[in-house]
Amino acid sequence: MLAFKVHKMQAEAAKLHLKKTGLLVPHMNAKRVGDFVLFPVVKKAAVPLEGTFVKSVFEAVPHTPSFREALVAALGAQEGHEATASYDTVGDIAIIEVPEKLESKERIIASALLKSNPRLKTVLKKESAMQGQFRVRKFKWLAGRRNYVAEYKESGCTFRFDLRKTYFSTRLSHERTRIASLTQPKEKVLALFAGVGPFAIVIAKQQPSADVVAVELNPDAFAMMQDNVAQNKVRNVLALKGDVRAVLKKYPKWADRACMPLPHTGYDFLDDVIAAMKDGGVVHFYGFGGEAEGVFTLNLAKVKSACKRQGVACTILEKRVVRPYAPAVFQVVIDFQVRRIQS
Repeated sequence: MLAFKVHKMQAEAAKLHLKKTGLLVPHMNAKRVGDFVLFPVVKKAAVPLEGTFVKSVFEAVPHTPSFREALVAALGAQEGHEATASYDTVGDIAIIEVPEKLESKERIIASALLKSNPRLKTVLKKESAMQGQFRVRKFKWLAGRRNYVAEYKESGCTFRFDLRKTYFSTRLSHERTRIASLTQPKEKVLALFAGVGPFAIVIAKQQPSADVVAVELNPDAFAMMQDNVAQNKVRNVLALKGDVRAVLKKYPKWADRACMPLPHTGYDFLDDVIAAMKDGGVVHFYGFGGEAEGVFTLNLAKVKSACKRQGVACTILEKRVVRPYAPAVFQVVIDFQVRRIQS
């Protein structure tokens, strides 16, 4: 096969040029020979680099189809494009949604996903919305290993949890990193509605002198949090099982920082959280906002109203959209500082 031979110092530039001009043969590996790199090319042509055309033998790169390509191959063009090609991953588990009209072919769709992404080992289908007191979801196994226990890595931490028994969002990873970066040495931190411990553990890992109290009511999630605390060897996390309102009564004016990642009903606990904050403490409050009323308007009103009821001054430090949640609805976070008014 024809090849373009170039010194290794110019290899990257050569690769970019050959791809841009259509000279590079796709799905073939380049090869290294001493101080030179050989690229498979379709023909001789002028190349603005110091190199030569030679003959060589190359290895083909196996082509892994995209999920959409695999869907089209398995279902045909029409249904292959009707099927949803997006999915969530938690570790090596994929979670998909299947259109109602294609439910009879859901296992074919799941097999196509495994074919397109060899890293995945299990495909689950969402069988329900979040439901119940602990907002858990039902799943149906479709393909791969019959497994519901995910192992997920983030910010140097590992989390293991059963998807059927607790809520976990990989889409909040940036928020966990952001808040951990804001946490100062020796701060006292409340990680509320803690689930399996992602906020608490990421904060504790990145700020080992912080004192983190993590509170969770779901007994299954609490047990998983205890395991995750031990697995990540964070000795500065105190995991407590119980209702946030009851636990916070034991921590008046204690916290320098509090995380409230419960956007559906977290506002019900704002008064209790504010009462647990030190003068100058910072609260990270999560909620939902719609485009119609302004994504921050209602959440800012809830924060300011709770601060007024508690007789504290409120300074808004930051407000930001965390992620889209539904059409014209967004999850947002309000960072606010509590200042106790001197009488």
